[in-house]
Amino acid sequence: MIYKRKYWQLQDVSIVFLFMLLCSLNSCKQPSSGESKKKQTIGSLKNAVGIIMNNDSMLAPVVIKAKEGKTYTIGFPKVSKLQADYGISNGFSQMLNLTTADGLALDVITNGDKSCLCDSDGNLWFATGGGGVSRYDGKSFKNFTTEHGLANNLVWSIIEDKQGNIWFGTNDGLSCYNGKLFINYFKSDGLSNNVIRSITEDEYGNLWLCTEEGISRFDGKNFINYTPKDGLSSKIIISSLKDKKGNLWFGTQGDGVMLNRFKNNNFTCQTNTCKHNLQVPKDFDLHKKEVAKDFVNFSTLDGLTNNTILCIYQDNNENILFGTYGGGVSQFDAKQLNHPCQLKTCKHNLLLKEELNAHTLVISKCIRELNHKIGPSKVINHIAGDSKGNIWFATELGACYYDQKNFTYFTTEQGLSNNNVSCILEDKGSNIWFGTFGGGIDVYSGKGIVNYLKKKGLINNLITNVLEDKDGTMYFADYEQGLTIFDGKNVSNFELSEVSDNKNITSLFFNKNGQLGYSILGKGICLYDGKKITNYTSEDGLINDNATLCLKDKNENLWIATENGVSYYDGIKFINYTTAQGLVDNYVFCMYEDSNGNIWFGTQGGLSCFNGKFFTNYTVKQGLANNYIYCITEDKHKNLWLATDAGTCRFDGKSFMNFTTKEGIPNNVVTQILISNEQHIVLGTNKGLGVFTAFKRKNLLENNKETDGQKHEATIPVINNL
Repeated sequence: MIYKRKYWQLQDVSIVFLFMLLCSLNSCKQPSSGESKKKQTIGSLKNAVGIIMNNDSMLAPVVIKAKEGKTYTIGFPKVSKLQADYGISNGFSQMLNLTTADGLALDVITNGDKSCLCDSDGNLWFATGGGGVSRYDGKSFKNFTTEHGLANNLVWSIIEDKQGNIWFGTNDGLSCYNGKLFINYFKSDGLSNNVIRSITEDEYGNLWLCTEEGISRFDGKNFINYTPKDGLSSKIIISSLKDKKGNLWFGTQGDGVMLNRFKNNNFTCQTNTCKHNLQVPKDFDLHKKEVAKDFVNFSTLDGLTNNTILCIYQDNNENILFGTYGGGVSQFDAKQLNHPCQLKTCKHNLLLKEELNAHTLVISKCIRELNHKIGPSKVINHIAGDSKGNIWFATELGACYYDQKNFTYFTTEQGLSNNNVSCILEDKGSNIWFGTFGGGIDVYSGKGIVNYLKKKGLINNLITNVLEDKDGTMYFADYEQGLTIFDGKNVSNFELSEVSDNKNITSLFFNKNGQLGYSILGKGICLYDGKKITNYTSEDGLINDNATLCLKDKNENLWIATENGVSYYDGIKFINYTTAQGLVDNYVFCMYEDSNGNIWFGTQGGLSCFNGKFFTNYTVKQGLANNYIYCITEDKHKNLWLATDAGTCRFDGKSFMNFTTKEGIPNNVVTQILISNEQHIVLGTNKGLGVFTAFKRKNLLENNKETDGQKHEATIPVINNL
C-alpha cells in the first residue's frame, strides 16, 4: 500500500523585525489637532507622544524638610550558622525541577520506552501525556501540539532517523517533523493501528512501528503489517530495540518478548533489495512471509520475570535488559543468543516432558533476574545508559543507577519532584534528565541546587525581596517575619517588632550613605546603619505610609512609591508628587530610571515620565495596551518595555507596539519583564514565563505541490523561557 502524506506547515520563525514595527506604527492612535492646542497637550514633544503637564498647569511640588525620624535601638540579633539544605541522602544533592511554569508543555511525561530524546543537535525532546511534545535547546522550551501539525497531543515515542527527521508515535497516528513540516500517517494510509507505542529504525532505514494491532514496517513508501497471524506472540506491542548486531527486539503487553534476527547474508526482503513487486498481491504476501518467518518468542516459560515488557536496553557487554511491569528487570545473556535452543533449532522434542524441561533449563540459564538490588519497585518504566557506563533504571518508586559495582538510589528524599519516573536521558553535557509522571522534569548535574530554609536558620521560607551589597552579603526580606542578613557563613535575623507589628517588607535598597533601607507596608521606610533602625513615616514628610517600592536614582536620591503618590528624598527633604503636580495617577505600581535619567512611573491609570521639570503622561488614548502598568524596563536600543493587564508594550519614544496572546505570549496579564544578556525579552505572566527571541508574524502557506496532501495554516509554537 502506498502511503498518503498530510502536510502541516510551521511558520517561519525569523520574521523581519521591521515588518512588525511598520504594522505597529500604522496601527497606533494619533492625537487630534484640536487636542494639541490645549495646555495639557498631546504629542507636543518631538520625542514623545503623551499628555505633557507643563509649568503652567502643574502645581508646585510639596517640599517638606525631613524630620529626624523615629530611631529604634535594637538588640543584637540572633546570629547562627545558616545551613544549606542539599536534600542529602546517599550523598547526593537536590535536583533542578522544570515544570509547566518553566515552559514545559505538561508536567506528565509519558512512560513510553522512547519518550525522551537527545537529538544530533543536542536538543532534548520530551513526550507528554496530552500536551504534545516539548523541545529544549538549553535555554528555552518550544512546545508542539496538534495546532502546529502534530498528529495527536498524547505522545508515546520519539526517535531521530538517519536523515535527521524526528518521528513521533502518538495515540492517534504517526508524525514526521523535518524542522519545517509535519507529515502525518494514519491507519487510512496503511498503518496497522493509530496507537503507536514505540518506534525503531533498522540498519537499512526501515521504521518498525509498535502498535496495538501488531507491528508496521515502513520503508518510506509502503507499510507492511504483521500480526499474530504472521507469527507474532501478541498484537499489542509496546517497546522495541535494535541491538548492536542489527537484531530487532519487541516487547509485548502480556506475551513476552519477540526477536527478529537480521540476516544480512540472505535476507534481501529485510534490506529492501529483493525483487518482489509489492503492488502484486502474490509478491506482497511472499515478501511479508520472508520478513516474518524469523520471529522468535520468549516468555516467562523461558525465564522472563514477567510477560509485559515496558522497555528494552542493551548494555556495554551486549546483554539485553528487559524492564517489565511487575517483574522488575530480566537480563538476557547475549553470548547465548546463537544457542540452538534459543534459535529453536535444537533437536529437543518439546512434546516430551523430559526434553521440554531440558530445553527450558538451557534457555532459563540465559535469563537472570536483577530485582534484588534495583529497589522496592518491580515496575520498570525505562532503562538508559550514560557516558560513564552506568545503567539507569526509572521506576514508579524512584530511580537508580548501577555503576557495575553498586546501586545508587534517587527518590523525593534526594530531590526528585515525583517518585514515578517515566524516562531517563543524558544530555551532551552529561546531565541526567528525569521525566516524571506529574512532577515535570528533574535535572541532575552531580551537584544540584543548594536550598536554604527556615529549618536551617532562615527567618522564614516566604521571601519577597533579595538584595546583595558590594561585599557579597545577602539580605532577604520576608513577607511576615522580618529580615535576614547572610554573610556567607552566619545569619542574622531581625524580627522588626520594635518598629511595627506589620513586618511585610515590600522593597530593599541602599541609600547614598550605604545604609540598608526597606519599606514596610503601612509603616513608611526604614534605614539601618548596622546598629539602629530609623523609621520615616507621613509624620516625617513621607507622602503616605503605604510605601510599596523604593528606587535609588543615578544621583543616589530615593524615590518612594505609595498608594497616594510619590515621594522624592535627597537625605534632607521630602518632595511629594501627586496628580496635582502632573502624575497620571496616584497609585504607583513601579518606577524606572532610563538611560537618559528620566524617571518613569507605572500606575493604575497609565504611564508617567518625569524629566526633572514636568511630567509627560501616556494612557490607552496614546496607544498603551492597558492603563495598569506593573513593570518598566529598557533594552539596549532605548526602547521601553511595559507589563500591563492586556499584554506587553514596547515604546520607542514615539509610538507603542503591543503584544498579546495573539503574538504568542502565554497570558495577557504580564506582571514582570526582564531583559537577558542576549537581549531576549522575558515576560512573567499569570500563566508562566514567555520570551521574545525574535519578532514573528503569521505567514500564509505557499501552495502545496502535493496533490494528495491536505494544506493547513499552522501557528508558531510558543517559545517559553526557563
